[in-house]
Amino acid sequence: MEIIPVTEVHFQESQASNHNITEKLFKKLGTYVRNSPGFQKYSAQELRNLTIELESWEEPEELTKKFPYYFAGYDSNDWPVWIAEVGKFNIRRAVELGNEELLVKYTFKAIYRIIKTIHDKDSPEEEIRFGAFILDYDGFDWYQINHAETVNFMLRVLRDYKEVIEEFLGYCMLINVSHPAQVLINLVRPILGRMLERVDVFGTNKVKWIPALRRKFPENILPRWYGGNLTFKPIQVHG
Repeated sequence: MEIIPVTEVHFQESQASNHNITEKLFKKLGTYVRNSPGFQKYSAQELRNLTIELESWEEPEELTKKFPYYFAGYDSNDWPVWIAEVGKFNIRRAVELGNEELLVKYTFKAIYRIIKTIHDKDSPEEEIRFGAFILDYDGFDWYQINHAETVNFMLRVLRDYKEVIEEFLGYCMLINVSHPAQVLINLVRPILGRMLERVDVFGTNKVKWIPALRRKFPENILPRWYGGNLTFKPIQVHG
């Protein structure tokens, strides 16, 4: 399948200097995209311009309401922990409306935010390279994967940018994985390959996955519905 080139996702050419991106962050971002076919042909300046534009881009409400995610805090490895209720993401509707390009750009911005939170924990003594993720598949059903265009879109994005994901994925826990969600996992397995060794998959029985979450993550960065503290408050909410 054809790669979705970065330049086909509509970024505005930007030479603005009034941004909050340090030279160290620019360089770190480059290390995450250097092996991705979707980015390799672009110069350092072109990638810099894309990054500046992403920093200032305000996502349309139609996406933030339907594809929310949040930054919960840092784990014991100083990895940022990001949570998304992906089972509620209606990717099919976005595809049917012809918003694939917009959704890819929205994903780019999410990745940019993730890498920024990784970068924020760098120190002169140690560089942090990874993040941790909790993906909740509650609500994911056959509606999404019974639509060929939607499945093709999801597989194409993963295939085109898997190298970027591999660079920052330290650990991921999937919860509430139903039969339709397991079918999706089986579809992406050949694409992600050994990356799935960093992923734990749990079904819909919270008696099993809540203890697993509490063993893996500090309780103060888990919402109460995931077995965390009643006082939990995310650091960033997008959506």
